[in-house]
This record gives sequence, C-alpha cells and structure tokens, in this order.
Amino acid sequence: MSSRLLPLLLAMTTTCIITNPTEYTNQPLLTPPRIRDIPQRTRPRLGNLVELRETDTALVFEVPVDDTGVRDPLQWKLFVNVPRECSSIEGSCLAVEEGMVGANGTSQRVVEVTLSEVAFATGCNRVELWVSSNFVFGEVHLSQQVGDVDFVTWWVFKRARGGAADGGAVDPVESCANRVPQ
Repeated sequence: MSSRLLPLLLAMTTTCIITNPTEYTNQPLLTPPRIRDIPQRTRPRLGNLVELRETDTALVFEVPVDDTGVRDPLQWKLFVNVPRECSSIEGSCLAVEEGMVGANGTSQRVVEVTLSEVAFATGCNRVELWVSSNFVFGEVHLSQQVGDVDFVTWWVFKRARGGAADGGAVDPVESCANRVPQ
C-alpha cells in the first residue's frame, strides 16, 4: 500500500457520522396481568357454571393472577350483571367489590373476595373479574396503559328459595347463556 493511502484509510475508519440521537425510554416492556386457572387453587374454576343453592349464603372467589410487576400493587374489580357497553362509573356500571392486592415480591398473587348471595338475582348472573396494574379513575374497564388488563367471566345461577319461580326457565340452570360445558 502506498504511504499516501494509509492516512486516508485511517481517517475513513475513525470518522463517524453524527445524526439525531434516538430517544429511548427506560420503561420496561409492558406485560399485562394474566388470570390463571390452576386446579386445586382457583375457586370457582374459570369458565364453569356455578349454582347457588338455597342453603348457600355466599360465594368465595380465589383467583391466582400472574403479574411481572412484583413491586407494584394489582387492582381488581368484580362486576355482577354489568352491561359490557358501560364505560364510566354510573349506577348500573358499578363494581360490587373492588380492591388491591399488594406487592409480595413474587409474580403470582391471589385475588380473594366473598360475595353474599344477595349480590345475585334469581336466575342466571354474569360475574366478571377485571385486573390491572392501574385502572383509570372514573372508568369501568379502562387501564392506565393500553393492554394492561385481563378479565374472566363466570355464570352464576341462583335458585329461587322455597319453590318460587326460577326466572321462568323450564330448566333454569340451562338458561345461563354462553355457558362453558363442564
């Protein structure tokens, strides 16, 4: 190589082109919470039809949720017969129970809630559990970050007491629409 080319090649390899710097956020990748159906732990099992008998006074929910935000609380809302088109907090859209599960240093937490049988109308009831890292205040199902939400639906059939009508159904338990076969 000639002595003239060597300085030129060295200059080309050490030259850098400066462009606009790329903006990076240091926020971690969003991993939404996930409701889990774990045998022997999830009560009632996800997708099952639950039947409340005359002797039942309450229904207990114990639902494991996986969430990678191990240092952050997890919010939950439980709805009974709330129309899906509800968006803001108003009388018919309110959760029957809501709360928070604190951080426990692990990725799995359990939402535990007991609903009195009076929360259910006679006949078929749709129960939904929604979980998020942070719901938007004043909104029913919206999370602070898009996609940071999960939900599950149960169908709960409450029998009438003392021979009263079961909501007019010939076979009242079968009247629960969208029921998942057991």
